[in-house]
Amino acid sequence: MKETNRDEIWHQIKSEDPFDIWVDPELTQLLDALSKIMDGKRVMVLFREDMPRDDDWHPIPLLPLTMFQVPGTMRKSRVLSKWAKIASHLFRPVKTIWLGTDISSQKLRWIDRFMGYDLHHASQWINLSMMNVPELKFPRHLAGFSYQEWKVNIGRLYMELCKEIHLRGGIVLNYMDVENSGSSTILKDKISGNLKGVISQSISEGKTFERAIVRLGLSPWTGFMMRIPYKNDFLELQDRGGNLNASMVMSEESRILADALHDLLCISVKQFNWETCHLHGERLFNEPPPQKLLGFRLMVAPDTDGSPVEDVMETAYDISKQTGISFQEFRDLFYRYGSAMDVMTEHAYQWMNKTRDHSVIWNEVIEMYRGKFEWNITKTVKP
Repeated sequence: MKETNRDEIWHQIKSEDPFDIWVDPELTQLLDALSKIMDGKRVMVLFREDMPRDDDWHPIPLLPLTMFQVPGTMRKSRVLSKWAKIASHLFRPVKTIWLGTDISSQKLRWIDRFMGYDLHHASQWINLSMMNVPELKFPRHLAGFSYQEWKVNIGRLYMELCKEIHLRGGIVLNYMDVENSGSSTILKDKISGNLKGVISQSISEGKTFERAIVRLGLSPWTGFMMRIPYKNDFLELQDRGGNLNASMVMSEESRILADALHDLLCISVKQFNWETCHLHGERLFNEPPPQKLLGFRLMVAPDTDGSPVEDVMETAYDISKQTGISFQEFRDLFYRYGSAMDVMTEHAYQWMNKTRDHSVIWNEVIEMYRGKFEWNITKTVKP
């Protein structure tokens, strides 16, 4: 992908060209935009504020709680595997601890066989007495087991799709006001204040859904995931960057989350921080990727059908480690930027001529990459 410049993108917009426009799109709408541009249409993707760009790992529940759910679960697992081939660094397996689901050892082994899980992918029963989280007590009377599922880096997948649309000639810009004016659409750049009118063949606005989250503190281990049944839903506990966050799997209401924490874990949420996360359409993964998407990869290792991602990542780390970056730090970056780490490593070595502090080096490299390739705005946006 060529280096981008926000001003250059703005000047590429021709007032006489008709565009299909998406404003604050969901993931499904981004795919629609990508499909249109692959058909030769002029496409514009605009954001009133900034677009998602950071890590945002969302788990995808797969455990079949009844025999009748097994075929659907197997189908969804195959669908996720197809998505993972498109962006292998953004789809990762995760062991989820399920509590109180009344599944016997025999039924669990039966489910594992149907799903094709064996060896380290097979389910295992968990001793809850071995788990320790500050200020949090799990219900000891409930049996727990780990089950193999998936999680998806929704935020980075969103960004990679935007970059793919740009790469194919689409207009992608953040911090844009959009207003209809008769037969034309007025664009206002919130950074410069510049105005421009364009012809819009269609305008689609995404719907933003927010789910309540409570930050509970440190998690037992990196990547921790747990679900506990609550009425017709599940309380979900997940490690997010060293913080244990609580949310509901299906409900978006904060009241239900507060009741679940009180009834299941005997804690009041008043002492913790409330936050919200944006849902950008995880239902996208209920269906296989469109046939058109199977022909390219989104910033991943070039041979995704060959060596596993972990092996490719370790090879890339061998090249990067002389910059002083640790394996864990490099691993986190690789699962964010994929094969773009090759270019970033080259810049890191160039920065070694100025400093040997690896944190300074990689902070500069990340800012450079975001500024050139991801429409990153470092200065304050004008009101």
